[in-house]
Amino acid sequence: MIARKKKTCKGCGKQKYLFGHGMCKYCYGKKQAAKQTKKKRKPIKHTSSVNTYRDSMGNRYTKQEIDAYVREAKALKKQKFLEKHGYIFCEVCERNDCTPVDMSHLVSVKEAQELGKTELAWDVNNIECHGRKCHMEHEKKSHKERMQKYLENITK
Repeated sequence: MIARKKKTCKGCGKQKYLFGHGMCKYCYGKKQAAKQTKKKRKPIKHTSSVNTYRDSMGNRYTKQEIDAYVREAKALKKQKFLEKHGYIFCEVCERNDCTPVDMSHLVSVKEAQELGKTELAWDVNNIECHGRKCHMEHEKKSHKERMQKYLENITK
């Protein structure tokens, strides 16, 4: 049996056993995870306009597809928030005792579907961390106020 040699990892530059593409197992895993989050979504071409929702480009999505994209977007928002701050807290009152903290849409999924801009449902800029109390107050706001807040988030 041939003994394996440690080589320099292309990802971290340390002497380790290589796993794939000249990288150690840890760096290779990070690269693969990054690839999965950057995948370009290809909408399915639906022959029927019944039970599908249109985006601003004219593509149509089923409710199941929208829900899957929303779950991905919320997970990505949570991951980015944790990387930036180190813990989850309410973005409205900036307190961590405003619990439980939910991922909330500024422009709701239903409103996005009705407007024909379904892509807003999975836009990370349209999602904020709200404590339950602040979330209930947010839900009472008018569509115009919530859309204005979303547009502010885009320009940040």
